Amino acid sequence: MPHSEYDVVDGEAVTSYRDHATGEYVDSPGPGVEQYMIVNCGGDVALRWVPPPEAIDPQALINTAVSRVRAVVPAPAVDISPPPDVGAPANFGLWLAVDDPGQINVVAQAGSVWAGATARFQSIRWDMGNGDVVECDGLGTPIVDPDTDEQGPCGYTYRRSADIGVRQVTVTGIWSVELVTSFSGPAMLDPATSQRTFDYEVFEIQAVGEPG
Repeated sequence: MPHSEYDVVDGEAVTSYRDHATGEYVDSPGPGVEQYMIVNCGGDVALRWVPPPEAIDPQALINTAVSRVRAVVPAPAVDISPPPDVGAPANFGLWLAVDDPGQINVVAQAGSVWAGATARFQSIRWDMGNGDVVECDGLGTPIVDPDTDEQGPCGYTYRRSADIGVRQVTVTGIWSVELVTSFSGPAMLDPATSQRTFDYEVFEIQAVGEPG
C-alpha cells in the first residue's frame, strides 16, 4: 500500500520524525517515533502525524475499511427484458440480470499498518412485487433471443390475474466481502447488500374477435 513521508520547509520536501511520547523532533525513525505522512483512510487522504506501528489501533483501520466498502457498493443497474419502461404482458417470460459493477476496493492505512476490504458481486435477489422471489447466482442472465417469450435461466413469468397492474420490483445485490491486512491473514466477512426498487407494469392482452 503506497505512502510517502515528508514535510515541507521553504518549498522543499524533507522527512520529519518526532518522539511519540514527548512530541520532540528527532533525526531518524525507530521505536516510539512517529512520522509525518500521507494517511489514506478509506479514500480520505490527509497529511498527519502517524504514530509508531506499536501505537496504531489495527481494529480502527479494519472498522474504517469495512464500513466504507459496505457504504459504497452501488445499487444494482437493472438489465431486465422486457425493460421497465415497456413492461410485459401476463404469461410472457422475463429475463432478469444486472450490469457487472466490478469489484470495490477500500484501504485504511496509517504508516506501514493497513487494512483493505474488497467487495465482489456474488448473487442477486429479485422480489417481484407479488410475494414471489427469484434468487440467482452471479449477475443473472441477459436476454439472448429477443424473439422468445420463454423466461430466461434467471427469469420469471407473471401468471396470475392478480398480477395485472403495476408491480413494485426490488432487486438486491449480494456482495462477498474479503478483509486483508498487513498484520493478519485474509478473512471472509458477512456479505454486503445494495438495493434498487422500480415499477414494472404487467398488462393483459385482449383478444380481438373477427367481425361476423
